[in-house]
Amino acid sequence: MKAVFFCKDGARAEPLVLALRLRWPDLKSFVVPEANLGLQAIEEEVPDLAILCEDLADMTIWETIREIRRFSDLPIIVAAEGGDEMEVVKAFELGADDYIRMPCNLMVVMARVVALLRRVGIGSQHDNESPIQCG
Repeated sequence: MKAVFFCKDGARAEPLVLALRLRWPDLKSFVVPEANLGLQAIEEEVPDLAILCEDLADMTIWETIREIRRFSDLPIIVAAEGGDEMEVVKAFELGADDYIRMPCNLMVVMARVVALLRRVGIGSQHDNESPIQCG
């Protein structure tokens, strides 16, 4: 799986990357500090998922969602701190597929990512495979 994280600070994306690696140990992640770099990564790397963590220096989360939607139907999750109800509504109206208020339980984040990818038909070939096995 490939995921691009829009975060000014890579440390902010680190817990999300680690949570996704529980499910996809071979995760290829791209943490981009500028939206334009993220848009370029989406076009070149064709990731399975975009996670927007915060406004970046060159674009807000809202502008970033709009730009992604201009050329891609890539699943988008906004994982931001705070966020009142109107911000959540705005994210969905602009084209986000999910909104997670951070901080959040990372197992919940992983479950929501798995559900989103299953809904859009990505990763379903691995649904019965789990890196964590018992017995």
